[in-house]
Amino acid sequence: MKSLKALIGGLGEESWMRRVLSAKDLAKIGPGARGALPALIAAVADEDELVRVESIAAIRMIGLSSEAIPALIRALRDESKLVAGQASGALGQASERIADEAVPALIRAMRDECDPVRMRASVALAIMGSPAVPALTVALEDENPEVREAALRALQKIEENATKSAQQTAKEQPCDS
Repeated sequence: MKSLKALIGGLGEESWMRRVLSAKDLAKIGPGARGALPALIAAVADEDELVRVESIAAIRMIGLSSEAIPALIRALRDESKLVAGQASGALGQASERIADEAVPALIRAMRDECDPVRMRASVALAIMGSPAVPALTVALEDENPEVREAALRALQKIEENATKSAQQTAKEQPCDS
């Protein structure tokens, strides 16, 4: 495999295929490629759809940073459903460490005039789970009925996932008689 420096340089190559392959190789390295995050964040705005998708995938594999959140929020508006879906999934995996920044940005995205952006933000919040609950609870009082509806659906999904998790844990616990 190429060096980290070479892979970062590959993100700036003229060939879209080299940019895609560089992003894929960075994703394979995972957390050890944290130094590539600024270049990957820039690549989220690449002209090529596959470069954008693979750059977001690499960010997910390396570890989402607070610096990536604005680019991922913008990617929710991407004309490509693949890019927007990848961004939604990445934002949904925000750790509690950066959820304080991601959740308000996603709540703002739920106010977007574009239906798909609102829905993707809602999905990301539902994936995020419990760190999103306080902001989603506030969003239930939003003046926009679509934001309220999206917040309610996200909270219902979080509750459903928590219930499934609790049931699974209960099944795995031995019964004391």
